[in-house]
Amino acid sequence: MYPTKSGLQLFGCLLLSTTALFSQWNKEAGITPSFTKTAIVTASSENGAKVVANSIDGDENTMWESKNPLPSGFVSDGNQNLLLGIQPSTSSTANNISKLTDGSNSGSASFATNSNGKSYVKVNLPTSTKISLITFKANVGATGVEVTVFEPNGDSTVIGQFTSASNYGYEKFYTTKIVAAIKLSSTESFSVTELGAVGPSLFEDLDIDLGATQSIGWIYLRAYSSSSADSVVVLASTNQSTWTKAVTADNDLYFSIPYQVKPAQLARYIKVRTYMKLEDYKRAAVREIKVFDENGIYGAMPTSTPATRPLKEMVGINGIWGWGTKDYSDLASNNKATNLYSRVGTHARNYHEMEWDVADPDITPVYSGMPGSLNKSWLDWDREYQNWKNAGLEIQTSIQFTTSWLPENLWNNPYQAAYNYGHSFASYFGPTNGNGLVTRIEVGNEPWDYDSTFYQNVLLGMAKGAKDADPAMEVFSCALQSADPTTEETGGGRNYMGVRLPSNAAQYLDGLNVHHYSYISDPTTGNRVATFPENPASTMRGIVSDIRFRDANMPGKKILMSEWGWDAAGAGEPCHHNECVSEEAQAMYAARGLFMLDRLGIDRATWFFYGNLPFGSSLYTRSGLTGSKNVNFAPKKAFYTVEHLLKKMGDSYFLEVISETDDAWAYLYGDSLGKPTHVVAWKPVDASSSSTTSLQVNKGYEADSVWVYDGLSNVPALTTLPKNKNGEMTLNLSAAPILIKLDSNTVSSSVSLLEKRTYSNHVSIFPNPSKGNFKIKLSLANGGKVSTRLYSLDGRTNQQLQTIDANSGNNIHEFSLDDLAPGCYIFETIQEEHSFIDRQQIIITP
Repeated sequence: MYPTKSGLQLFGCLLLSTTALFSQWNKEAGITPSFTKTAIVTASSENGAKVVANSIDGDENTMWESKNPLPSGFVSDGNQNLLLGIQPSTSSTANNISKLTDGSNSGSASFATNSNGKSYVKVNLPTSTKISLITFKANVGATGVEVTVFEPNGDSTVIGQFTSASNYGYEKFYTTKIVAAIKLSSTESFSVTELGAVGPSLFEDLDIDLGATQSIGWIYLRAYSSSSADSVVVLASTNQSTWTKAVTADNDLYFSIPYQVKPAQLARYIKVRTYMKLEDYKRAAVREIKVFDENGIYGAMPTSTPATRPLKEMVGINGIWGWGTKDYSDLASNNKATNLYSRVGTHARNYHEMEWDVADPDITPVYSGMPGSLNKSWLDWDREYQNWKNAGLEIQTSIQFTTSWLPENLWNNPYQAAYNYGHSFASYFGPTNGNGLVTRIEVGNEPWDYDSTFYQNVLLGMAKGAKDADPAMEVFSCALQSADPTTEETGGGRNYMGVRLPSNAAQYLDGLNVHHYSYISDPTTGNRVATFPENPASTMRGIVSDIRFRDANMPGKKILMSEWGWDAAGAGEPCHHNECVSEEAQAMYAARGLFMLDRLGIDRATWFFYGNLPFGSSLYTRSGLTGSKNVNFAPKKAFYTVEHLLKKMGDSYFLEVISETDDAWAYLYGDSLGKPTHVVAWKPVDASSSSTTSLQVNKGYEADSVWVYDGLSNVPALTTLPKNKNGEMTLNLSAAPILIKLDSNTVSSSVSLLEKRTYSNHVSIFPNPSKGNFKIKLSLANGGKVSTRLYSLDGRTNQQLQTIDANSGNNIHEFSLDDLAPGCYIFETIQEEHSFIDRQQIIITP
């Protein structure tokens, strides 16, 4: 049943051929490059190894740091020192007078007393200027040196005295006056090493040349300098002459903060200006700056295509064994467990604990003897999963393993152990070769604390084992993300798709698995807070990056959003941690998030969690669509919102985007034939916003009924029909989404929309390895001729096989290649008419 030693040796050949096949695999396909990636960066100063390049290297652990302008660093900088190189207008008898303002801390200008017993020097500024600080280093007598400033009208003010106690050091003199001239005077001779003055402010600059003019919409900045600086601003320019303030940053926050530039500005040059405190030994610092267009760090929304499945098939919910009742689901009352949660989804995802099945991962689970055959002797997955299926829930299992339960050193052979587990699981539960209880599995939930190479071996083994046992079992990796490679540098959050998803596993996977919650760093506090799903800076928009990764590397395959949602109060349970939203906001965002994910073509969107957890408010304890067991799983407003949506439009298909602007999002839905049936619309703002807008839909439709999902009641309220004039509906929109059922007499089928639908093509080969007798399962969007070919990487074998007259949908075809020499081959499937090509490795055994 399982690979022998020789089979594993053949697997090594498989790895080699896979490397060649996936040479175009782009592990960075999900990343939106910052405009700063190839920029030229300079600065007003640098401090040792903390050079300017550190500010755009993508690593927030490195930084640019300036030199300290005070006490004396600024005097040689003409941008900081207003007196640099300005010769005195008058003085008493002087020696080396040019040394007074030459920007050097070597040598001194000396001034002797005149016949009146006075020594002095006066410097006129080229232009009267507001001065914040005058400082100089001097050697004076017992009577000291008096510092006087002259205003443009001739008025003078003594602002301080340099005493002998400060000899050979710099002394500071503060003022807020507009100054035309500065005078130093004494009744004794004195000498000055350097005299300097600071204008209205003292600043250090980081200058970035993007190389070309760009539209600047978002700036991600980490510029913590609280103890050194008063403020930080980012300036933008097309020509380095005229500068416009793009954002004011918060230098008190030790985080990378997204700042929106609104409206977006055209700029080639970016300047991060840090206004320094007028204190000694203070330095400016920038750990990282990234610059993007108005679409932000995750990039633009992709072009939409009509959906190939109704909305209800996308919607599901995360659950656990017993749904929080601490007993089998079939023992729950009629309105609890599966009977409750099947009202808000057509599929359910279970955290299937691997440790419940086996105490040691090298043990192969035996499911046929349940209860009694697994590590938890009382456990009967058949009983639990059958109850879920009876309730109409398609079952998705996340095979959960963690280092705390199953540490790496417990896996003697990670690949083999995972293969055996996957094979046993799919053989027993699979859709065709098993009992049909489970539709898809994930190789791990969030096993991000395992070493990446270790996880790759587990993924490859479990995925291949499951596919060998039942090719119809859909297989996905653990939850990964494709936008941020820096997560691999941290401790327990290592989840970068480009590292943890190897190209040689792609052939056994049916798509990507991702988790995205809607968070943003609050620009006023730095705290992570929840935000609305359409926000370009929301982490939920990371799904756009994942779509790009999928399209580049696994085109046509699925994407599961197996966790998403918002923490909120409700059902009598409070929510008061940073990521909380109101119960009304949770309801609004649930609807808006579903519409957005549907428009993006996500195959499954699974809400986290079924219910609140039965203890205090903390991250994810209040994400349920219902309250906890403590309140008898009372539904929250979001529950009723999702339930109502599925009842009213669950059978509808997304057809097209009507509007996706900063003011209005609106989508058209229809039936399976492309006939429009519904419009959904809202203003993409925070749920607390009272702002409104109007949207004209000029398609000739009229409304039959309209519901508003504002989360204020259990049953979404019917509202006033939109005004209609000459075939144009005027929609009044707020943060609360509305659902408009269209009058069927005013719409017709849209064949053009139907034709734009894109279907996934998929090829499965089984068994693999084989002795040359195997089958292929073609799942095709369109029928037509499909050619097949087999070749080896060394070129010795290259032969055309069958040409298949395939139908759209599923096709099974057998191949008998008994005379083929054992080894690794590439099986190629081509449907030229529809530009579909698939290549997979097969192994022929002796």
